[in-house]
Amino acid sequence: MADNNQSIYIRPASSEDSRFITNSWVNSFRLENFYIPKDIYRMRQLKVIEKILRGGAKTLVACPTDDYNQILGWICYEHLGKDVVIHYIYIKDTYREMGLAKLLLKKAGVSPTANRLLISHSTYILRPIHKKTGIIYIQLPHYTCDCN
Repeated sequence: MADNNQSIYIRPASSEDSRFITNSWVNSFRLENFYIPKDIYRMRQLKVIEKILRGGAKTLVACPTDDYNQILGWICYEHLGKDVVIHYIYIKDTYREMGLAKLLLKKAGVSPTANRLLISHSTYILRPIHKKTGIIYIQLPHYTCDCN
């Protein structure tokens, strides 16, 4: 599907998308943090996501051109000079291995010749991207939050 750019539309996330984006981020990143008690993980991760989004990060959504409300995947990122920080990329299971992550990275301004790839939330899906794209990969520590 992503090979045919006519069938995929990339748009800025809207307020209607926020519940899906937050839930998919929290639930899918939980797989990387299974060792943290569920209640502690959820509370802290929701605060981390809120801090990232309030801090100026942008979110783009991939959807079919005939249904802008059907989210196939999304990327949350921000620019730091010529570098790009990827906070998270989520692609629904059904649409993985179709080039959506690569398309979202491109729309976010990531290019192998101009950027290092800074990642705040490393996952088993995101880690291999640097091998496929040739982009320099730098793991950042998680953004912290005041969870008092």
